[in-house]
Amino acid sequence: MLQLVTILLLSLKAPRSSRRSQQESKIDTQEAELERKKSKCVMDPACSAMQKAFMTSRDRNPQELRRKYFACVADCKRRVQMDAKKERKHKNQQAKEVKPAA
Repeated sequence: MLQLVTILLLSLKAPRSSRRSQQESKIDTQEAELERKKSKCVMDPACSAMQKAFMTSRDRNPQELRRKYFACVADCKRRVQMDAKKERKHKNQQAKEVKPAA
Protein backbone atom coordinates (compact mmCIF):
# COMPACT_ATOMS: atom_id res chain seq x y z
CA MET A 1 0.00 0.00 0.00
CA LEU A 2 2.82 2.41 0.90
CA GLN A 3 4.57 1.63 -2.38
CA LEU A 4 1.41 2.42 -4.33
CA VAL A 5 1.05 5.77 -2.59
CA THR A 6 4.73 6.55 -3.21
CA ILE A 7 4.42 5.73 -6.90
CA LEU A 8 1.29 7.84 -7.16
CA LEU A 9 2.98 10.82 -5.51
CA LEU A 10 6.06 10.50 -7.69
CA SER A 11 3.96 10.35 -10.84
CA LEU A 12 2.21 13.57 -9.84
CA LYS A 13 5.51 15.34 -9.29
CA ALA A 14 7.19 14.16 -12.49
CA PRO A 15 5.54 16.55 -14.94
CA ARG A 16 6.56 19.57 -12.88
CA SER A 17 10.18 18.52 -12.72
CA SER A 18 10.26 17.77 -16.43
CA ARG A 19 8.71 21.18 -17.14
CA ARG A 20 11.29 22.77 -14.89
CA SER A 21 14.14 21.01 -16.66
CA GLN A 22 12.74 22.10 -20.04
CA GLN A 23 12.58 25.70 -18.82
CA GLU A 24 16.12 25.48 -17.46
CA SER A 25 17.27 24.04 -20.77
CA LYS A 26 15.58 26.89 -22.62
CA ILE A 27 17.24 29.43 -20.31
CA ASP A 28 20.62 27.74 -20.82
CA THR A 29 20.27 27.94 -24.60
CA GLN A 30 19.22 31.59 -24.36
CA GLU A 31 22.24 32.36 -22.19
CA ALA A 32 24.52 30.52 -24.61
CA GLU A 33 23.08 32.50 -27.52
CA LEU A 34 23.62 35.75 -25.62
CA GLU A 35 27.24 34.84 -24.87
CA ARG A 36 27.78 33.94 -28.53
CA LYS A 37 26.45 37.34 -29.58
CA LYS A 38 28.69 39.05 -27.04
CA SER A 39 31.75 37.18 -28.29
CA LYS A 40 31.03 38.43 -31.81
CA CYS A 41 31.63 41.97 -30.54
CA VAL A 42 35.37 41.35 -30.81
CA MET A 43 34.90 40.90 -34.56
CA ASP A 44 32.60 43.94 -34.91
CA PRO A 45 33.88 45.96 -37.90
CA ALA A 46 34.40 49.18 -35.92
CA CYS A 47 36.17 47.41 -33.07
CA SER A 48 38.16 45.26 -35.46
CA ALA A 49 39.48 48.37 -37.21
CA MET A 50 40.62 49.75 -33.85
CA GLN A 51 42.30 46.47 -33.01
CA LYS A 52 44.13 46.49 -36.33
CA ALA A 53 45.29 50.06 -35.71
CA PHE A 54 46.40 49.04 -32.22
CA MET A 55 48.34 46.03 -33.51
CA THR A 56 50.03 47.87 -36.38
CA SER A 57 50.81 51.06 -34.48
CA ARG A 58 54.44 52.15 -34.64
CA ASP A 59 54.03 53.78 -31.25
CA ARG A 60 55.62 51.73 -28.48
CA ASN A 61 52.86 52.63 -26.03
CA PRO A 62 49.53 52.84 -27.90
CA GLN A 63 47.44 53.08 -24.74
CA GLU A 64 44.86 55.41 -26.29
CA LEU A 65 44.14 52.98 -29.15
CA ARG A 66 44.04 50.08 -26.73
CA ARG A 67 41.62 51.90 -24.44
CA LYS A 68 39.37 52.82 -27.39
CA TYR A 69 39.36 49.22 -28.62
CA PHE A 70 38.33 47.77 -25.26
CA ALA A 71 35.74 50.54 -24.82
CA CYS A 72 34.30 49.65 -28.23
CA VAL A 73 34.05 45.97 -27.31
CA ALA A 74 32.48 46.80 -23.94
CA ASP A 75 29.97 49.14 -25.60
CA CYS A 76 29.04 46.45 -28.13
CA LYS A 77 28.53 43.89 -25.35
CA ARG A 78 26.40 46.39 -23.43
CA ARG A 79 24.24 46.99 -26.52
CA VAL A 80 23.79 43.23 -27.02
CA GLN A 81 22.82 42.86 -23.35
CA MET A 82 20.29 45.72 -23.58
CA ASP A 83 18.80 44.32 -26.80
CA ALA A 84 18.34 40.94 -25.13
CA LYS A 85 16.74 42.61 -22.12
CA LYS A 86 14.33 44.56 -24.35
CA GLU A 87 13.48 41.38 -26.26
CA ARG A 88 12.71 39.48 -23.04
CA LYS A 89 10.61 42.38 -21.78
CA HIS A 90 8.70 42.48 -25.07
CA LYS A 91 8.06 38.72 -24.95
CA ASN A 92 6.86 38.96 -21.35
CA GLN A 93 4.56 41.84 -22.27
CA GLN A 94 3.10 39.82 -25.15
CA ALA A 95 2.57 36.83 -22.87
CA LYS A 96 0.71 39.01 -20.36
CA GLU A 97 -1.51 40.40 -23.12
CA VAL A 98 -2.36 36.93 -24.45
CA LYS A 99 -3.33 35.40 -21.08
CA PRO A 100 -6.37 37.64 -20.30
CA ALA A 101 -7.80 37.08 -23.79
CA ALA A 102 -7.72 33.29 -23.44
